[in-house]
Amino acid sequence: MMKSMGSKKIDVSALGKIVSTNIRAQLGIRRMSNRELARQMGRSESYVRARINDEKEWNLNDIGIISQIWAISPDRLVIPMVEEADDSTASRLHEEDADALAERIAANPEQYAIAANRDPNKDLEREGGEGR
Repeated sequence: MMKSMGSKKIDVSALGKIVSTNIRAQLGIRRMSNRELARQMGRSESYVRARINDEKEWNLNDIGIISQIWAISPDRLVIPMVEEADDSTASRLHEEDADALAERIAANPEQYAIAANRDPNKDLEREGGEGR
């Protein structure tokens, strides 16, 4: 732990990391910069940057202000948007999805015909001719 003037540095909590992840996502959705968020909050850009980068904790007042700025409920900032899954679970689900898709294709191949297979200009397109 890093010590500074007799006090211990406290890491950002798991909840704080969820908040900063959700704020980063909302910034992206809104195409808003840290600078613009700071301006609208009445805070410095360095204040916002430190929290966006998980160097410092967001406080409840920040969450309230940001919620008002974006006209969203504060719970949108404190509840994880996506549940985390470990790699083995994600991999297993992907394999199950691929197997299920293969079974659906085998059962109904006519539903999954390739569009170019029916295109009268497919040969011209493949050879770079007028079909393109």
